[in-house]
Amino acid sequence: MEKRKRFVRACVVFLLAVLVAFPSDMAAIQAKAAGSTGKSKILIAYFGRFGNTNFGKNVDATSSASIVLNSGKKQGTTEYLARQIQKQTGGDLFRIQTKKKYPADFDKLVGKNHEELDQNYLPALKTKVKKMKQYDIIFIGYPIWATDAPQAVKSFLKAYNLEGKTVIPFCTHEGSGSSGTYKQIRKLCSGADTLDGFSVNAEKVKTKSTQEKLKSWLNRVDVKSRSAKAVPITITIGNRKLNGVCYNTALGKQIMKKFPLKVTMDEFGGREYYGDVAKKDRPTKKSKGKLGFVNGDITYCFENDTMAIFYNQSDQPDLSMRVNCIGRVTSDLSVFDKLDDSVEIVFDYKK
Repeated sequence: MEKRKRFVRACVVFLLAVLVAFPSDMAAIQAKAAGSTGKSKILIAYFGRFGNTNFGKNVDATSSASIVLNSGKKQGTTEYLARQIQKQTGGDLFRIQTKKKYPADFDKLVGKNHEELDQNYLPALKTKVKKMKQYDIIFIGYPIWATDAPQAVKSFLKAYNLEGKTVIPFCTHEGSGSSGTYKQIRKLCSGADTLDGFSVNAEKVKTKSTQEKLKSWLNRVDVKSRSAKAVPITITIGNRKLNGVCYNTALGKQIMKKFPLKVTMDEFGGREYYGDVAKKDRPTKKSKGKLGFVNGDITYCFENDTMAIFYNQSDQPDLSMRVNCIGRVTSDLSVFDKLDDSVEIVFDYKK
């Protein structure tokens, strides 16, 4: 009997030690949702009416374009999209919240938003990312308000030094598309590599078609490659010198060892310049690659040993051969619309 008591006491002590040493699953989830304590290199920050508005408890999720039901719980449409991105990337979620709530009445909200836009007013934020330095990739989500990104999103982006990071916008709208907000985000994120993002009509955010498009887009974005440290490079085309980055991946390192790397590239399909890599400069360690791209990507294809720079047609990104993303052109891509059909391009470290 005494032995049994000692055994039970030992078990209790052990369990208490485990509970002290390891936080509960709920605590871990809450810490991750705060976006400031995890070790992820990916942050998914989002802003929306839901969570920044004093909606009544009985607000109707079926009639509001900004609210959906997810497993019986009400969420903002942008938040729902952010959580779908988190499921596929494993990033940390962060809700952007303003100190002052926005009005629940839609007409009053419209008036408040126009007032902020007209005065270029940046609302004070209630929440802050504590360890922004640890993140290499920042997804930034928002609804389109009056064909613009909400001023709260601009407050968030101006609060941090995002130089050297990759910023990827995503948004929900009611038929307007992204409304040129990707360019606005790019201007606000000085020194960051800002990609064209993902947009979806808020009413279709939960459809199967949207989920498939989101998955395809995230596959093209290839956050694994982009989370590697980016090395600044130059892309010289005749007398033009563009800025870019090469990712510090295994493949990227092999390519950079050949710098300065000269490749003659031909224009193809109004979307890319590509060219054969000399045998002496070809990487030896092969990887599978992906059948897609986003604008600005510098890629390597092992199927035909070519490098390419994609500059257009992100709305038609499906490829017939797999490519590996090794870097990006960060300068204005419109220069590629003005080039000759065949050009010599030199990739080198930025001096």
